[in-house]
Formats: sequence, structure tokens, C-alpha cells
Amino acid sequence: MNSCKDDYSVDIASGPGVTPQATFTPEGDIAIAGSGGSSTIQVVSNMPDSTISAAVDYATNGESWCTTKIVDNKVTLSVAQNTSYSPRAATLKIKAFTLLKTFAVEQDGKDYVIDVTYPYSKNYKINIPSISDFNNAKTNIFAVMDGSQKIAEICLEYINATGMSSRAIVVYGVAARDGNSADYKNGYIAQFIDDSGNVKQSNANGSAASFNYDTDECSYIPILRNYPTINTVYLSTTGVTNKEIAGATELTAQPYYVTDKSGNQYPVVKVGADVWLGSNLRTLKMGDGTDITLVNTPTSNCAVYPRQDTSLDPAVFGYLYYASLVMGGNVANMGASIVDSHNSTWRVSTGGGSNASGIMGTTTDWQRLFQYVGKDQLGAILSKGYNWSGGSAGGFDPSTVTNITGMNIPAAGEIYGNYFALAGDSQAFFVCQGGQGYNFCEADGKAVDQVGVRAWAHNADACSVRLVRVDSHNLQ
Repeated sequence: MNSCKDDYSVDIASGPGVTPQATFTPEGDIAIAGSGGSSTIQVVSNMPDSTISAAVDYATNGESWCTTKIVDNKVTLSVAQNTSYSPRAATLKIKAFTLLKTFAVEQDGKDYVIDVTYPYSKNYKINIPSISDFNNAKTNIFAVMDGSQKIAEICLEYINATGMSSRAIVVYGVAARDGNSADYKNGYIAQFIDDSGNVKQSNANGSAASFNYDTDECSYIPILRNYPTINTVYLSTTGVTNKEIAGATELTAQPYYVTDKSGNQYPVVKVGADVWLGSNLRTLKMGDGTDITLVNTPTSNCAVYPRQDTSLDPAVFGYLYYASLVMGGNVANMGASIVDSHNSTWRVSTGGGSNASGIMGTTTDWQRLFQYVGKDQLGAILSKGYNWSGGSAGGFDPSTVTNITGMNIPAAGEIYGNYFALAGDSQAFFVCQGGQGYNFCEADGKAVDQVGVRAWAHNADACSVRLVRVDSHNLQ
């Protein structure tokens, strides 16, 4: 401990037969906000006030951020603003004659300041959906609306950043620059979730997650507090906090889904700075109302049952679409098959890269996703419960499947030309705009930066399709 030089060593002989007595009010530990503040302790003693002294010991050597002032029988501790996101601690020692009382002093780190003003006309109170709420809703985003105005998105997502790799429930306000999306530059982490799906007790609740829209990288900013769990947040023009705002309007977060022109409902999931459909596409109508024929025998320009099995749940497996349905003029038409009540538009995902040069990057949707989860982390997007293929040149270890992102990719197989690929129940295949595609868990090859993934043109094949929300964040 590093002590300041306040002298509280004053010892004055008590009068004959007088036993020194003193009470200190209040008696508890002292908590100070990151912005600084003060606390006053009253000392009531049968000794003269002149025998009262005070000093501060710091938990970290070399620090000096407290001052004490004694007026009559009152000791006031003043604490300077904390310029760090990390909390700090000290011990206040007050002595009345020979009687010593110590107080633990804890100061929060500084508050996280957002770089934008939210266009709210009032303050809001929101209860955080629980893990059970997310599980029951089977979607990874809840939206908070005030009439037609989106106030916030609350996401159960994978935070992958330097110093942090964990699922978390993150609250994002909505700035005018984000359009129909949310402010992913300024995420407020309400709760961390462990591998068993339970809320972690963490003093890092209230930390920040900031996403770079260009690179799809996440910066984790630890802001340590004594908040074991955060179940309620408040939103104002200046950001998100767990500190109560009097008179705030209470709103309820609702599960966020989208539907297609056939009336099917889809969950949504945020991975990095992008929002994806949380299940494979299964629409049988394009955006302009054109019907898509569903067949069980490979037929060009059609949708086909996955694995050629009509009993598989399309809500889980989706359908396989021939690449012709996501090429040329059909690209926009298929994207328009999704109807979003939040007035967002969706597109068929884009892909790129090569096995030799790698598929991680920032140019296309799938490249951004692969880069966000990290090198050789295919298991982060695959659903558990399938006999995923490994070994051979693919080099994939099925024991690494975690689905930590919530992408929920099933083993739906593919049609290679006009016949079903072998081992379709242990592999997944996706076709992107223009017929570019990927094979997941195919044994025949892999990209140099993603074990188990093979980039392969699917322009004559039928594969699963995922869509991505078209977000426009104007930071200028």
C-alpha cells in the first residue's frame, strides 16, 4: 500500500480516568463514481476535535487521487475524476485520539462516452430479456420500439475481440446515422453468457463493445464495476447506462423476426457488424410474387428438398436452391422475398476468396463472417447434433462445433449438377450471388485459412442460401 503523508499519529494523554470513545458515521465502505465526488464522515468522541486526523493508503503505489479535509469533527474525503476505464481502490484511515477506523474506498472507472447523440425525445427504461427469453423466442435479436421509432436492439451474440471471447447480451441504441439498423459502434454489454448458457457473475458487466464497420473487427473496452448482473438499462440521448433515470418511459423488448413472401418466419442473428437470417432460406415466392417450384427430384430453376427428404423440417433445413435463382436479375428478386417490419432490406449473401489465397477478408459477407470468427473456426457457425464430416484433406475436427455465433447452420447437403452429393447428412453447402459458393465439412479440400471450408463455384448446383440485412451506417 502507498500511504499519503497525512499525519494521524497525534496521541494526547487522556484525562485521569477517561477512556477514549468515538463513533464514526456513516460506518460503511465508500463508493465513488468515476466522475469523482466526496464523502463526509462525522466523528463523535469524548476527546477534543483536535485529536482527529486522517490519511489515505492507495492500492497501487504512486497514486494520489484523494484529499482529506477536517473541519471541527467532520472528515471530508474528496476523490478526483478517474481518467481510466478501470476502477481503483484505496483505504481511508481516520484516527480519533488513539482510536483508529478504516474505510475501504472504491471508485468506478470513467463512464464510456459515445461519439454520437441519440435522437430520442425522452428517456427510456428497458428490462433486459433473459437467456430463457432468447431461447424461447428462438431468435438472437430483440428490438425495442416506441411506436414506429426503433429505440434499441438487444443482441445475444458472440463477442470476439482482443481480451474477450464470449457470448454476451449487448444493448445498442439507435442513432440517425444508422438508418434502420443500430449503433454497433457503441454496444453496452449487460450480461456475459458462459458455455452452458448461464449468465456469468462478472464485474465487467457494463463494458463496451465497439464494431468497426469497414474491417468487421470488435474492440472490447473493459469497464469494471461492481455489477454482478445488469437486468435493467436506461437510454437517453447520451447513451446506455444501468443508472436509474427518474421519469424514464418503460418499454418492452420484443423478439425480432422477418418473414418471406410465402409467410415463413425467420430468426435473425448478429455476427460481427452484420445481421444474418438465423436459418436457411425456404421461400417459395420471389420478391415480385413469382412462384418457385418445390420438387424432390433435381430440376433446374427449382427449389429442392434438402437431402431429398420431404420429412425434414424446412424451418431448420430450409430448401436447396439452384444457383440460377440467385444469379443475374434474380439476385435482387430473391433478396426482396424477405419482408422486414423494421423497413430494412435484405440481400442474397456475397462470397469470395479462393482456397489457395484464403477466404477471410472484408470484401464480401461470407469473408467478413469467416474473418470475424477467426482462422480455422468453422465450428463457430455450425449447429450441434449432426455427424459433421472431418478428416481427409478437409482436416476438420467435428469436436470443435460450438455454434457460439448462433448461425445455426445444419447439414442440409447439396445437389451437384443433377444428383444429390454423397454424405449430404454430414455436410453443408451454400451458394452466393453469382453462383460462388462454399462447402462446409467436405472431405476433399479446404481453404488455407479455414479448415473444413472449400470455396467452389456452384453455378450449376443447388445449395442452401442465407440472406444478410442491408445496413448503411453513415459515419460522416
